[in-house]
Amino acid sequence: MGTVLVVDGSDVCRAPIVEFVLRKQFEGAVVPSTWSVESRGLTAAAGGTMCESASTKLGWSGPAIAFYGAHRAAALSTDDIADAGIVLTAERQQRSAVVRMLPGTQAKVFTWKEALVLASVLSDRVRNGVANAPGDLPALARALHAARGTVPLIEPVVRTGVFHWRRGHEQDSLSVADGHEGTALHKHVTQESHDVAMQLGARLVEVTTERLPAITPAEAPERARWWRQRA
Repeated sequence: MGTVLVVDGSDVCRAPIVEFVLRKQFEGAVVPSTWSVESRGLTAAAGGTMCESASTKLGWSGPAIAFYGAHRAAALSTDDIADAGIVLTAERQQRSAVVRMLPGTQAKVFTWKEALVLASVLSDRVRNGVANAPGDLPALARALHAARGTVPLIEPVVRTGVFHWRRGHEQDSLSVADGHEGTALHKHVTQESHDVAMQLGARLVEVTTERLPAITPAEAPERARWWRQRA
């Protein structure tokens, strides 16, 4: 058992998308199926409902409609952080804010994109017999934290892509920005949140169940290129 806590600013857009997707990804997986997934907002107004763009991104299936119909924003508390096995934030600044709220928790707090890259490192280490598959959520947090420093994550902010750079703003490679400055940008952010959650959920299921697909010789150059792009 354990709780994966997903955090953004207002808990009506990015975090609920990731919460829903991770719940779906974890269903049926031996270890992750025992984890609960909850979302919170650092500046959330209690009781807020999901924004239209975010709820539309989840689709019109019965479970999706039930989820966004029932979702109500909740503000992050220190008890939430203490009780969570792992905390996943949308942005780097939010990662720092969580640790400031409850010092000493940095080893279990990651941004979504950071966790995805570290889970990829962990996946390779488990596949190669260098590390054991984590058997529970605390073990996963420890394994992800141990992988920090083994890959050159882009720590300084960088300018990337048409949606990621606007005059006066620089996109942090480890963050999913708020994106409420315009309709097109916000639509992109909801898509990005969904895509990152899909990849992260799948990778966490792989690494905890040891269902790790082998890397074929044809895939090796592309994988090497993927790492270089994050170097």
